[in-house]
Amino acid sequence: MEWSSLSYPNASVGPMTDAYDDVISRLEGIQEDLTDRGMTRLREAIENGEPNGGQEEKQIAKARRAVEKAIRDLQAI
Repeated sequence: MEWSSLSYPNASVGPMTDAYDDVISRLEGIQEDLTDRGMTRLREAIENGEPNGGQEEKQIAKARRAVEKAIRDLQAI
């Protein structure tokens, strides 16, 4: 069995996107998790009066946008 068939069992079946469906699914879960964590962090910062809590949420949002871009890029293949 060649390397690509080990890594991507569906690589030879259907459109190329099918080969990445599992990765896209996992990334979508990560995206949801980052959204939840960002909102939680922002809420905690507001409740605790932390002036820099919003900065942490912004970094989480930046990571979430990067994951969204990865999803779009893989869907375009």
